[in-house]
Amino acid sequence: MESSWKPGRLLGETVEEDSDGFGLIVLAADLNEVGPKFGRLWKNAVCRVCADGAANRVHDIEDKDGDLKYIPDIICGDMDSVRPEVLSHYQLQGCETVASSCQDTTDFTKCVKELLQRRANRQLQFSHIVAVGSTSGRFDHVMGMIQTLFLFPSDHLPPITIVAAESIMFLLHPGKHSITVSSEMLDECCGLIPIGHPCQSVSTSGLKWNLHGQRLAFGELISTSNCITDDVVCVHTDQPLLWTMTAK
Repeated sequence: MESSWKPGRLLGETVEEDSDGFGLIVLAADLNEVGPKFGRLWKNAVCRVCADGAANRVHDIEDKDGDLKYIPDIICGDMDSVRPEVLSHYQLQGCETVASSCQDTTDFTKCVKELLQRRANRQLQFSHIVAVGSTSGRFDHVMGMIQTLFLFPSDHLPPITIVAAESIMFLLHPGKHSITVSSEMLDECCGLIPIGHPCQSVSTSGLKWNLHGQRLAFGELISTSNCITDDVVCVHTDQPLLWTMTAK
């Protein structure tokens, strides 16, 4: 079965009528750098979750705008970063708090688990999870985000897309994938990263430098700074493969 990815739809002004919508997780990113994408994602999400200290970032935007529209539904994490006054402010606005002291999982992972649990209990309905994060700053945080993608494979769970200021990334599980490219929202630059382990066979179409059953591995060949040439990119991989592309 072929998996279909349409990241441009997630960034649009409205959610497609044939979609069950998406749950939004806000990570510790500079939301001003993310720009108008963040406002659109916030407006269209069926549920908005702040990962611990990300609530501070949302609150600071709220203060700057003088508007109460940025009120998360849930704040989730180990609660070691959210400011006490921010937590109290949102609790008074009806925001739920879900605290977990587990130090073996990141706050991002905790948030994904919380959304999936509510979906399983039929408290929420969505077909996708979008996380707003940062690919700059602390590199260990970036690796932590990618680790979370590996923990929740999209072959049997709602797919997770990470949206940053200039990049969008998601994990392609083994099999065939089609990625629809919206030129209004997305740029041509892309990469296929065999992070964690080698991919023995990767084939693509729709790229300037296509792959033809080639092995991708660090220390050998990886496909960075590739370019999208068609409206739809097809990827066939035998192992999990990180796809990244440039967002406008």
